[in-house]
Amino acid sequence: MKSKLLLSLSICSLFLLSACSVNPPLNSNVNSMLATPVQSSADILGVVVTLNKNEIAAAREAKRKAVNPAVKRYANMLYTQHTKNLQKTINLSRKLGVTPATNNLTMMLQNKGQQEMATLASLNGRDFDRAYINDMVTDHTEALQLLDQILLKRSLGLLLTKHLKSTRDHIAMHLHKAERIQAQLMGS
Repeated sequence: MKSKLLLSLSICSLFLLSACSVNPPLNSNVNSMLATPVQSSADILGVVVTLNKNEIAAAREAKRKAVNPAVKRYANMLYTQHTKNLQKTINLSRKLGVTPATNNLTMMLQNKGQQEMATLASLNGRDFDRAYINDMVTDHTEALQLLDQILLKRSLGLLLTKHLKSTRDHIAMHLHKAERIQAQLMGS
């Protein structure tokens, strides 16, 4: 009887873990972001610019404060890749003749980035490393949701869509690497 109960509990636990990892629940922050209207290429470009600027700022802080070598390498990679993507986004906006817009979504993202930076500024050592990587998992998960559920669906034009798909590929890779580092940090 006891072994059946343990087996049942184990199966339920595995089911719950797999369900959560396939479709992580949306937090209220993401739900409000997804509900914010994005109407134009200018809006989309504004969101991409803001996402990049947030990640560059956090990576700059991590390059300075991280103690774990894997976290430092990750921060260096993010700094380089998000800086390149920011420049590509700005170049694309010029080519399209569109100025990236400030809108409710970009303001929400800016506020979220500022809150993360305030938290990171107060931490050091392993606490900083864990908080930074946890933020990167959350940020890149949310960025993928924004790209998939809003930006790519509302993209107007081949050049913008191509840029968003390339950006999405990089963000997915960043998320995968952050999740691996997060697992390592949890084990230490």
